[in-house]
Amino acid sequence: MTTPARVTWLFDSIGYNNKLLYMEPILKAFVSQFPNTTIFTCETAAQISGTDYEVKKALPKLTFKIGHRTFSLPSPSAIFKLAHTRPDLIVINEFGLLSFYAVLYRLFKRDVRVLLLVENDPLYLKYYGVSRNNSVYDLFRRFIGRVADKVLCNNEKTVEYLTNHLGIPASKIKSACYLTSSVGVPVKNCSDKKERLSLLFVGQLIPRKGLKHLLNAINSLSQEQRTRLQLDILGDGPDRKLLSDMIEQYGLNEVVRLHGSQPYESIGDFYGKADVFVLPTLGDYRALVGFEALSAGLSIVGSVFDGASSEIIEDGVNGFIVDPRDEVSLANKIQAFLDHPELVEKFGKESERIAKKYTVNVAASNLIEAAKECIADLKFGK
Repeated sequence: MTTPARVTWLFDSIGYNNKLLYMEPILKAFVSQFPNTTIFTCETAAQISGTDYEVKKALPKLTFKIGHRTFSLPSPSAIFKLAHTRPDLIVINEFGLLSFYAVLYRLFKRDVRVLLLVENDPLYLKYYGVSRNNSVYDLFRRFIGRVADKVLCNNEKTVEYLTNHLGIPASKIKSACYLTSSVGVPVKNCSDKKERLSLLFVGQLIPRKGLKHLLNAINSLSQEQRTRLQLDILGDGPDRKLLSDMIEQYGLNEVVRLHGSQPYESIGDFYGKADVFVLPTLGDYRALVGFEALSAGLSIVGSVFDGASSEIIEDGVNGFIVDPRDEVSLANKIQAFLDHPELVEKFGKESERIAKKYTVNVAASNLIEAAKECIADLKFGK
């Protein structure tokens, strides 16, 4: 049942490179329930396929330099966008300046509600050298969190962060997956016998993704083990030459393939052919590729530094969680699948079970329900 509530989203960006990707089905479900929705961003301009709705790149940024560094921040003119659309509900993401502008607007508008989306506990920031004990940083976040009428987050770890660290009342927090990603994969033919264990990585080729550790781990395996292994790497970035040189140096040209960036619509083919998904990241807020691996029914070797690892992996049940810097441990987890190939099917079935909690339909329903709860006390049609 649709609601006449006017909804305005204020986001810095959605999806990637003007493509909505994993956000598109979630947004499509949202606007079907909230037809009076406007979505403003600073960086994304896109059409929600199958609808008349546009994600509008309508929030300007202010650019300035301090020394040799250039900074770009959302303009306060976002407040005028809110005044123009006169929303009943404002949806904001995380604790940036756009969220700050939204809660300032909320303070002066009694009949407006704010739904704050917080993806995860920002524990990953410490791997960038950012302290969680910055009082000004925390004060800013506390203000946004306490003015917001409802906070929707993906997991209980985030609830603990919001309540224990920021002091946001538990009564306004809802823990339910609202952001996920899935891929369509071809039907697997179980009768096909594969000569090699197929590993898959999807992501940017940057130091933070830990691919150097993965190649070192594979190189530490015996020659016989390497001949039974295939690693496909999807993605591009500044580390491509480094990785290519390592592959050449280690003699892994027959083992590791660099495919470069692939269209989002086609990556399901790669997931469908893989046995084990590997993400050796050294710091990810909440990597969505792990949820794609779940949806494809893959075994997973994940990282302690991925904020999603506790959601997507039951250690020893559908995969393993490792510190990728411990290359011996990483190699041992890969070797476990070589030594016990039955784990691929066993773990894969467990991933299919876990994936049911993180489907796009579940995420969209959780987001819609939180929005409705946020405005439950408002009356419309005046």
